[in-house]
Amino acid sequence: RRAEVPQAVVVLGTESTSVGPHSTRVAAELHALGWDVHVINWRGCSGEQNLNPRTYHFGFTDDLEYIVTTLAKLIPETGAIYLAGFSLGANVVTKFLGDNAGRLQELRVRGAAVNCLPFNPQTLDGRMSKGISKQLYLKAFLKKLKKKAKAFETKIGGDDSIDMKRVLKARNLHEFGEAWLAPVFDLGSMQSYFKEVNVVNIMRHIPVPLYVLNSLDDPILNPESYPSQEDMHPAPIILDYKPKGGHLGFISRESMAGKTSFAGMSFAAFLSHVDDHFVRIAPHVTEMITQPECGAVPM
Repeated sequence: RRAEVPQAVVVLGTESTSVGPHSTRVAAELHALGWDVHVINWRGCSGEQNLNPRTYHFGFTDDLEYIVTTLAKLIPETGAIYLAGFSLGANVVTKFLGDNAGRLQELRVRGAAVNCLPFNPQTLDGRMSKGISKQLYLKAFLKKLKKKAKAFETKIGGDDSIDMKRVLKARNLHEFGEAWLAPVFDLGSMQSYFKEVNVVNIMRHIPVPLYVLNSLDDPILNPESYPSQEDMHPAPIILDYKPKGGHLGFISRESMAGKTSFAGMSFAAFLSHVDDHFVRIAPHVTEMITQPECGAVPM
């Protein structure tokens, strides 16, 4: 960490790791700006077994808040922290921004960029339970999550609040959430949980620039749940919905060569623009972010 340069914090998707291809390419683009980059491994995803039943979920901002708060204490008042996230991590970043809208200046958070933001995570199960998404995503996620749950029970001896039989029989993420996440995090019903982690209604209160890159052909997310640009007013948010891109599958000439990712390039262009033009008063930020200069973001 170098206090004099911007700090970027990257928040990953479900079961992703800091050495995965998507996270390393995004991190590389931000590091190429001369910034320090910190990539958060979710609990149990670093290669080291999590000895606590508390893992992570769409609204779990504790670890991100800890890292941002720690960094804010280590950099000067003029320092800057930028956030980036994809998929589940995109939801966590957005929720953190909305929940901490009044503290972002104190925390030195100047802006953020996210890719494949779920907006309303409740719609995921229906999408993931059909067709190719069931094979590519749902079965893979459940296999990993159940394996870790079983390993936790073997290592620690389980937890009285968790019905391991229900966990291992879960057919979708909703059932896994009811069996594991709800009791561990004291979430109440999954219905109330999904209402809590839906970020659409808090986004308009975010005072710093936020770039959202989503695709309209995402096999997991439901484009019908995507809000409009007008829904974001007066927040300084750009919603960039591409017709093609799948789930974290945006392709460019550079990404085809295996050197970078379209999301990484987009994040770097947007966040460096924000860093170059940043002013502290939110209305001015809104004015700045809607100016033509944002054409620097590759479209």
